[in-house]
Amino acid sequence: MPQRTPRSRRPRLLGIAALLATLASCFVAAAPASAGSYRIWSCNTPAGKPTSTEGWTPNVGAPYSATGDNCGKGAGLDMLFGFQDGVTYSGGLGVTWKFAAPPNTLVGPVSYVQNRNVTANGADLQATAGAGVYRGDFLFDGDHLMSLCRSNDCTGASEQRVAFDGGGRPTWGFDAGCYGPANDPNVHCAGSSSSPRAFNSAKAIAITLIDDSSPTASNPGGTLLDAGARSGVETLTFNTADAGGGVWTGEVKLGDKVVTPRTVIDANGGRCAEVDVEPQFGNEFGYPVPCKTSTVTANLSVPTTGVPNGTHLLTATVYDVAYNATTVVSRRITVDNGAAGEVGAGGPNGTGGNPASGDVVLTSKLNKAGKISTHYGGKIDVTGRVVDGAGAPITGAALDVYETPDTAGGAKAKVGAVTTDAQGGFTYRPRTRGSRILEFAYAERIGLATYKDVLAVPLSVSAGVSLKLSRKAAGRRQLVRFAGKVRVDPFPVKGVRVAIEVRTGKKRWQVAKNVRARKAGAFSWSYRFSNRGPYEFRARVLSSGDLAARPAASKVQRLRVR
Repeated sequence: MPQRTPRSRRPRLLGIAALLATLASCFVAAAPASAGSYRIWSCNTPAGKPTSTEGWTPNVGAPYSATGDNCGKGAGLDMLFGFQDGVTYSGGLGVTWKFAAPPNTLVGPVSYVQNRNVTANGADLQATAGAGVYRGDFLFDGDHLMSLCRSNDCTGASEQRVAFDGGGRPTWGFDAGCYGPANDPNVHCAGSSSSPRAFNSAKAIAITLIDDSSPTASNPGGTLLDAGARSGVETLTFNTADAGGGVWTGEVKLGDKVVTPRTVIDANGGRCAEVDVEPQFGNEFGYPVPCKTSTVTANLSVPTTGVPNGTHLLTATVYDVAYNATTVVSRRITVDNGAAGEVGAGGPNGTGGNPASGDVVLTSKLNKAGKISTHYGGKIDVTGRVVDGAGAPITGAALDVYETPDTAGGAKAKVGAVTTDAQGGFTYRPRTRGSRILEFAYAERIGLATYKDVLAVPLSVSAGVSLKLSRKAAGRRQLVRFAGKVRVDPFPVKGVRVAIEVRTGKKRWQVAKNVRARKAGAFSWSYRFSNRGPYEFRARVLSSGDLAARPAASKVQRLRVR
């Protein structure tokens, strides 16, 4: 743990350090790994950013019916059925959108924002056997019906998020059409030119793909594996490939210390990048096969200065997008970065500069308030530099990284390490799930427990909070349910206080109800409205001493009471 109290100093403005180099991958013999999964967002993200619709296929099986891919316009995968007078539709006819999982994957849990409207039965239905209904929305594998929305439970339904479990099947889809008992061909539905009898649309589609194929790895090489002792920054190369969602990252450890953090092996033209819609999920992408599956060559940079001189177990691992892992190499190597300067310490920590000539200075770029601010799950890079007292950069130096939750009594913990580049610069991407005090600690020699300098960087994170209403419009005395979720890490033992606020017109926000989000972060409230009018609601997180985040408010939700 750092033994020197961080001191305040005027920070220097620095350029953002270069991102970790993109690397390449290849086909090899894989060790067995447990089944994994990854999530893709089809059509749009919940924030309305268009994503890929790869894997989706429309089919129009009835006259005067249509499908449309309107995802790029902020809408969804749309279906219109039955909008023509004088046309009768047989049971089983309809329009569909079907998603096919990529090779070597299966469909798991699915959720999406749906907008659907199915007309009432009435006199529009003609049946010689049984009662026919219009339909809209079912989950299927081939013709296997899993769930059905009939006209009596989705008439006038508004946009909402719904969820199913794909059950580990190769396909999933939804439709609009005419349905009768067991798809009885004698059931008919009459059309209408005034409006479609069944409308169904889906957007912001989150699909979890099950991928139990491990990546392959072979032909390890590079200077790290050369004979003799290793020093400074070495290289490790290998071939890798994957049969599922693609090869994602490589990682290198010396002993129990990660010296090369997980590094993207091949960007695949920008596809192999997380979308981070829900950061707590961990591996979300915008394409069914986001990363490369074909053979490519990885080329990892491996600093050895972060461990003491001596023999260490080298472990290199490659991960696919589903977190399936394969060991590339596991062997012992010798590290020698110079003679030890103190008992129990290794060689000099870094090269260049002269750490012994004077004070070592760590600097970082902060805002005017002397901190770095972001929102829950935001992607930020903390950059800094290590120089000696004369301003010369210290290259290849290992800095220990600590985090302390910004709460009363928050416990400090070592969370990793970073290594300086040729200019003495370093880049660290912290977890942004709660406010922290980051500390970057430099020891003059490898393995020393006493640090020559410690840089403290306050990280201020606003809490994540969402709010959803069970309906967009309601009649008087009709029950409306408010539900939401607070996201922060660590989550307070006693929960988080949340104010559900309301306003009408241009009036100020007023508290409608104070609730508490418990351990899982969920909160809810129900209310029956007696007065008409348009209302606006939001959920606002309230501050407390055990909340490691800034207070924040959700997006505004609107409700019209008729």
